[in-house]
Amino acid sequence: MDWIVCIRVFLILVFGFYLSRTDLRKNIVPDKVTLPLISIGLILSFLEFGISTKLIYAYLIVIGVYFFFVVLYSVLKKIHSSQTIGGGDVKFTLMIASLLPFYQSITGLIIIDVIVISFIVLFVMSIVKMLSIFLIHKFPKSQLFLDSNINNVKVTYVPILWISTLISLVI
Repeated sequence: MDWIVCIRVFLILVFGFYLSRTDLRKNIVPDKVTLPLISIGLILSFLEFGISTKLIYAYLIVIGVYFFFVVLYSVLKKIHSSQTIGGGDVKFTLMIASLLPFYQSITGLIIIDVIVISFIVLFVMSIVKMLSIFLIHKFPKSQLFLDSNINNVKVTYVPILWISTLISLVI
């Protein structure tokens, strides 16, 4: 394994854990961590590929991921204003895209794997939440061990994205 790839994976592991923990506890993703890591990812791409078409492709992947998530963020904000992805989730995904632009994976680009796996995880979580709400309304509360405040459960996406990245790295 190349030393630059080792640095990239190490940064994803360490700072992904830190940002996931911060997002779970404080519900924020600090700019002072994500923005320097995005820059480091772009610099590592330059060091690894030099001035070449692969460098241009790496930068285009980062730009494409950014625009995809900005559009997704805007659409979700208009549809449902309370629980959508936030700016920190967009920055975290951009960080993954800049640190691992060409890491080999099932689809060829790890960021596509991460997005697909995270959407699958979110889909399963949505089904579990809907089933919980159904069970709460269908049966008396004394028969179930579910909390009636299931609608107030907050989902943080950075841990889901980080775990999806780890799954993609292992596969």
